[in-house]
Amino acid sequence: HPHPHPHPSPKPSQVVNNLLSGMERIYAQYDHNVEEDELILAKRDETHWMLAKQFENRTNLKCYLALVHGCPDPPSGAIEAPIGKHLTYREAMAVRHDSQGRDSLTLYRVRERYPGYSLVELELKTGRTHQIRVHLSYLGFPIVGDIFYGGEPVGEKELDNPPLPAGARPMLTFARSKDEGRNMEFLAAQRDDMILATPALHAALLQLRHPADGRTMTFTAPLH
Repeated sequence: HPHPHPHPSPKPSQVVNNLLSGMERIYAQYDHNVEEDELILAKRDETHWMLAKQFENRTNLKCYLALVHGCPDPPSGAIEAPIGKHLTYREAMAVRHDSQGRDSLTLYRVRERYPGYSLVELELKTGRTHQIRVHLSYLGFPIVGDIFYGGEPVGEKELDNPPLPAGARPMLTFARSKDEGRNMEFLAAQRDDMILATPALHAALLQLRHPADGRTMTFTAPLH
């Protein structure tokens, strides 16, 4: 079942392997912000290089939707806080104002407000590991179901009585231990009313240039 903690980049699934059977080489680009990784494939070395340069130079557009605890105020803004390895948990990332922190910028805008929760649109201007999850937790509005970075599982009873998430304190680098996270995941799995126990983060839009002719390509993944 889904695990709330960071994990190494997965290999393409067997379905993808079957689809790509017969190709001499495969070049993959992963998105490490979402739990179910977004995968971009290139058949040729030159194509992969050209796509990778777009990600490296941040000339592409990547937009996400997240359901967060609380209601960000102001309703739009920029989160500019450097990200590096967490000092306590090696699997985690954290905001770090030292030589280990790398410049990171996330733009956000509240799309909808609900009692105790908000739907937030986010645009990445840099591409650090777990950037959205870390930045929202640092802002004090962790993602629903993001147990690792201070979010809480949400079931039917939490819809009427929104919990105060562990990551609600702003400007705090928060992460849970593996043991605590696994225990919370186990307890959530026992509930019949559980709705979200993994990060409610959705890769909604990717826009990039075609590596051959330069035309703009836009890919969307609507919520259902």
